[in-house]
Amino acid sequence: MGTLRHREFGVDRTRAGRECVAMWMRQLAGLVCAGVPLSRGLEILIRQEPKRSLRGVWARMLDMVRSGHTLSDAMTCFPGVFDGMTVQGIRAGERAGVLGDALKRMAAYLHQRVRLSRKVRGAMAYPLTVGILALGIVAALVVGVIPRFEVLYDGLLKGAPLPGPTRWVMAFSREIQAHGIWMLLALALLVMVLPLVFRIESVCKMRDRLLLQLPLWGGLEREMAFVRVARGLATMLSSGQPILGAMDGAASVAGNRAIADAILDMRRGVEEGDGLARLMGEHPLVPPMLAGLMEIGEETGKLPVMLEEAADDLEERVHDRTTTLVALLEPAMIVLLALLAGFLVIAMFLPIVGVIEGLSG
Repeated sequence: MGTLRHREFGVDRTRAGRECVAMWMRQLAGLVCAGVPLSRGLEILIRQEPKRSLRGVWARMLDMVRSGHTLSDAMTCFPGVFDGMTVQGIRAGERAGVLGDALKRMAAYLHQRVRLSRKVRGAMAYPLTVGILALGIVAALVVGVIPRFEVLYDGLLKGAPLPGPTRWVMAFSREIQAHGIWMLLALALLVMVLPLVFRIESVCKMRDRLLLQLPLWGGLEREMAFVRVARGLATMLSSGQPILGAMDGAASVAGNRAIADAILDMRRGVEEGDGLARLMGEHPLVPPMLAGLMEIGEETGKLPVMLEEAADDLEERVHDRTTTLVALLEPAMIVLLALLAGFLVIAMFLPIVGVIEGLSG
């Protein structure tokens, strides 16, 4: 049936924001829990969807549901819209006869992921803005101001040697003016090529391992990944998914290949009979707090509840780390900008100081 489905409907890789998908799931859950048939609920949401691309996705899913496929089967045809863990959670709900609850649970999970991403992006917005402004100011000085000083000094000093810093700045300005367009084109090409390079599995793993080792960012990257892992495990287990399937889903949403590989290694240990909490506790990447709460959850039979609590605690730590990182970055960037601008200004006025000293002497 899977082969027939993909031959009939194809595999659509439309990209969609998690926020849009979470809202759609929440609305569909409300309709299903109210007793509205699934196909009718999909029809209603198609009419309400403002985005044309998503209307097309929902319409094709409706066609599949009407032709006898399950909602999770329809979701598998749109991997750019629904990740593997979402599909597994919905499929588990279908098998247990609680599709509405599964949709609510997955919508809440996606909403929490969106909230975490917003927190991190919002915190990093100010340093990024300051960095862009700094580059703009330096570019304006190098391209617009320094060439005028060069003309001035050619007439004023009559070929006399310039101080070293002034020569360096002027040489840099001439290089930017001569090759600036090519540098911008090379930068644009790099921005376009890098995402393609990072799709290579070995490169992606190398990048993710490097991110975990960075002095300030590494801890934040690790805790963000384990927030996603803990919430993913909690959501899948609450949906009735077996532990091995839940670990597969959690690995797929970790967001870091090194941590995803670690989860899959633990999965093999669980498959051989080891306890997940013990394996987590022995792994150097896993936060001790998460392993400890998981151990309590296994002992009390409330593992999903303890995983949710661990995810909440880790998310709070991510927020604190992000706040600290931004608090360190803001003054550092301001000082760096001041030093750079000060060096340029001093370098360009050094010859004038020399001329004044010569006249006074």
